[in-house]
Order: sequence, then structure tokens, then C-alpha cells
Amino acid sequence: MRPTIRLFEDMGFSVDTHLGEPPRFAMMKRDDLTVMLECRILIPWKQSGWAVYFWVNEVEKLQHEFTRTGIKEVTELVEKPYECIEFKVRLPDGRSIVFAERLSPKQRIGQ
Repeated sequence: MRPTIRLFEDMGFSVDTHLGEPPRFAMMKRDDLTVMLECRILIPWKQSGWAVYFWVNEVEKLQHEFTRTGIKEVTELVEKPYECIEFKVRLPDGRSIVFAERLSPKQRIGQ
């Protein structure tokens, strides 16, 4: 759990609450986003795909911020067929955190 908490801190989140030593639960906050993390020994599904999906404003700015600050495993921005732009950050357990912004009719990557 500690590597996941550190990753969220690297992304600008702060620990609002944590329980246990080592931590088994944590609430992480950034701006108006809050995510609750729980550590479980056994996860009954394959550890891939996304674990958290955030809708944000200024997704390009956020992706550049994460890249500039040296966060590893940040993907490029991708325009999706469901009318959004998104990027992913890989969690220590192999799953991803996705940050996405809905596209306006005029908005496209790099424009």
C-alpha cells in the first residue's frame, strides 16, 4: 500500500486519512478529487485494466505536469472513440489510474 500512497503523493494528492500500520486504508485528496484506497491481500480479478477513472478539466496540462515531475509510467494522451482525451498512470500492482476530459466539438489533441 505504501508504494501506491507515494504514487498518489507524487501526483499531488495529500493523505487525508490513513488507518493501520502498515496502512490498510487511505483517503487521498487533490483539489476537488478524493480517492479511497484499501489494501487487500487477495484480489479476485486479474491485476490489469483500470482501478480508478477520473474526469478532470485540463487533462493535457495534468499529463504534462505528471511527465515533468518525473512520475514513471505516464502514457501519452489518447483520443478515444467515446469523445474524450485520456492518459494513464500505472499503479504498482499493474492496474492503471485514468485521467480523462470530455472533448468539446472543437477540441482535439494538439490543437
